[in-house]
Parts: sequence; C-alpha cells; structure tokens
Amino acid sequence: MYTDNQKISRRQVFRLFFFDFLGIGTIILPGLLAQEAENYGLVSIGIGGVAGLFYLLYLSGCCRILRTDLQSFLKDRGRFERVKRIAAAVLAFTAFMGAGFVGAVLADMVKKSLIGEEAYAVIWVLTLLAAIYAVCSGLETRARVYEVLFWFVIAPLLFMLLLAAKGMEASNFTVGTKVHAGAVVSSAYPVFLVFGSMFALMFLPGRVTSEKKEKLIGKTVVSVAAAYVLALAIVLFSYIVLLGNFGSKSLAQMKYPIVTLMSAIRIEGGFFKRLDALMLSVWFFTLFALLCMQLYYGGQMLACVFKEEHKKREHVAAYIIVFVIGLLLGKEAGLWVYADRFFRYIQGPVYVIIPGMCAWMKDRTAGGNRMDQRQRRGAAREK
Repeated sequence: MYTDNQKISRRQVFRLFFFDFLGIGTIILPGLLAQEAENYGLVSIGIGGVAGLFYLLYLSGCCRILRTDLQSFLKDRGRFERVKRIAAAVLAFTAFMGAGFVGAVLADMVKKSLIGEEAYAVIWVLTLLAAIYAVCSGLETRARVYEVLFWFVIAPLLFMLLLAAKGMEASNFTVGTKVHAGAVVSSAYPVFLVFGSMFALMFLPGRVTSEKKEKLIGKTVVSVAAAYVLALAIVLFSYIVLLGNFGSKSLAQMKYPIVTLMSAIRIEGGFFKRLDALMLSVWFFTLFALLCMQLYYGGQMLACVFKEEHKKREHVAAYIIVFVIGLLLGKEAGLWVYADRFFRYIQGPVYVIIPGMCAWMKDRTAGGNRMDQRQRRGAAREK
C-alpha cells in the first residue's frame, strides 16, 4: 500500500536528485567545457565538483539553523516580512526561468533528433502540459515514478558509454594550444551551476519519511551527496569518452555532443536500428524531472508571495511566462547567450546568498525571542 502524505523516502530523494543532476550535466556541460577549457575540462569538472560538495554542506548548515523547510520559513511572516516576500519572488522567478530553459533544451533536442524543424512549438506545449500535470500530482507521485525508472535510465546509458569508449583515440587527449589557468578555473563555475538544483535540499526538511524529527535533514544530505557524486562521476566519464571520440575542437562546435555520439553508435542486428531514439528517452526523462522540479518549487515560492485566494490565477500566469520563455529560446538562438548570463550572474549568486540570508534572519528572530524571554524572567524576579 502507498500513502499519499507528500513525503518521500531517502532512496527516492537519491533518485530524484540523480535525475535532476544527470540530464543537464551530460547534455550542456561537455560542449561548454570544450569551448572554455578544451582538454583541461576534466580539471574544471574536478574543481566544480569539490565546490559543489562545499555548497551542499553550506545548505545543510542553513537547514539546521532554519529547523524547517524553506517554504514554511518564508510563509511565516512575523519579522522580516517584506524581505521574505522579496526572497520568495526572486526564487520563484529564478525557478521559472530555469524551467523555461530546461524545457527549451528538451523540446529542441527532441525536435532535432526525432521529428523535424517545424514542430518545436507543438513539442514544447505538450511537454509543458505533461510537466504541469506531473507537478499537480504531487511530490510523492513523481518520486515513485522516477524510483521505478532509475535502472531503465542508468543501465542503457552506462552500456552505451562503454561501447563508445572503444572508439576513443589517444591523439585527441594531447594538449594543443595552451589554455590559461584562469580559464580552467572559471569554467568550473558552469559545473557548479549545472548542479545548482541541489538547492532543492532547502525544501526537504519534514518531507523525508525516514528522518527523525530532531535531526530533520541529517541522513537526507547523505542521499543527496551520493546522487551528486554518482552523477558527477558519469559526467566526468562521458566527457572523457566524448573527448576521446571527437577531440576538443569538434566537441566545442556541437550543441548536444552526447546525443550526437549516441546516434553514431551502431550495434549489429535489426533489433537496435533506432538506438538513438531509445537513448533519447534517457535524456527526456532526466530533463523532464528537472523541469518538474523547477515548476514545483517555483510554485511553492509563488505561494509565499501572493495570498491564497489568488493562488490559481498567479500559477496560470507563471506557467504562461514559462511557456513564453521556452518558446523564445527555441525560436531565437541568439537569446541563449542572455540565458547563459542569467544563470551565471543571477541564479548562481541567488542560490548562494538567499539560504545564508534566511539562516541569518532565523538566527536574529530566535535571538530576539530569547532576549524577550530573559527580560520577562528578569521582570518576574523583580516583582
């Protein structure tokens, strides 16, 4: 029997976060790293990966200070009401921008790989409607689905990467032009951004069934860290395979190099004629999971901004904004540059600053309450 209490297990946490990390990491990162760091992209992945672990520890510390999930904290007006509302609005906008971008990548990839140039709008509409339906079904329902899909995604992906590894050439790993150390370090920042969805850890306290009430988030952090390390290892391995097959120069020219690699693999026998279509489903499910996550938590932040009676109207408006963002990104390739700047200069700092700011507000509020209690006790003694 399943319950419907909107709580998930730690195993489901692991698999949900793994899906969120894997799709965008294997699709976007390889080409971007080849452009900025060439063969040194492996070093950038390592630096960005270590930064991500420190970020996870930082989020864990903020959760322990808040003693509740982020939505509950921002909904609790009291002190800093205006600041909380602004923070919720910024997080909602950031989440919906991310949803529009991820949806654009997903629809564009399906269009170019399977259907045709004229079908982008139709694909994006159907994808967004399916995502909205999934979000309305609740967190627990989505967690169950991706718990089942886990091995159907990871097993074919690893199998295909191992097959592709046979085609690697040693000459593609030789360093050609000298890359400045600053470029290698700076290209670690996109690695950190790609795994920024671990920010969703802030929403999990009180929603994980196996956590003890007094610990709130302790073992959940281990599950997220395990998902992060596994996804990072697969991203690193996929970059090695792509680099060995194409070389950094060719890799930098490709929009979705991992999809190109999978379409080039051939297995003897008639059963695997459209292997590229099978592998495309792997990235569809992973990107779809990330799209749903952005919509879900964006909606929760939106509920912290507006009154309950306006909830449906504001959500419909937000979904329309997400649709327009995805449609514009799919139709105008030049807008991808501005999307990249948004994630680098707005989303990244927001995901770092707001958790610490909320922890500071909680600490100040708790400190004020403790001072009030001491003053009341002192007044009682005097009487």
